[in-house]
Amino acid sequence: LLSVRDAIPRADGERGLDEIRGELADAGYARGGRLPRQGGRRAASKPMAFTAPSGATVLVGRNNAQNDELTHRVAARSDIWLHARGVPGSHVIIKAGGTPPDSATLEFAASLAARYSQAGGNRRAAVDYCQARSVKRRPGGRPGMVYYTDYETVTVDVDGAACASAPRDV
Repeated sequence: LLSVRDAIPRADGERGLDEIRGELADAGYARGGRLPRQGGRRAASKPMAFTAPSGATVLVGRNNAQNDELTHRVAARSDIWLHARGVPGSHVIIKAGGTPPDSATLEFAASLAARYSQAGGNRRAAVDYCQARSVKRRPGGRPGMVYYTDYETVTVDVDGAACASAPRDV
């Protein structure tokens, strides 16, 4: 429930709120809230997308369903996955194209991971990162619930350069 509460401010209008209602219904916390279907699939909102200083695309999930989609379907195994350490928040993906990101891109993406998490109200936050191949679904867990290995941690200013950036359409 904490991660759902954390996702509400990131919802992109009614469609994003419908996704959150659907997640609560799927978990048994609410009735109804199902998303309308389009072409046999649930209609879904899109993740936030940013352009890092290096030109790399950085994707940020708005809710647990998007976090799950980004981490397990959109991210290539060699892309970089980031998440604020120890708090609910967005999964962030650096579309690395098989090459390690430079330090400015990593710091930019880590600032986004911190900002779009419960650590967003702090001045500084720890953010874990690893290759997407090291992120696994938690057995029996809800969407977006993962564990990860082979990670490193970076501490960033939450109000860093990423906060001045505006998301763009995916």
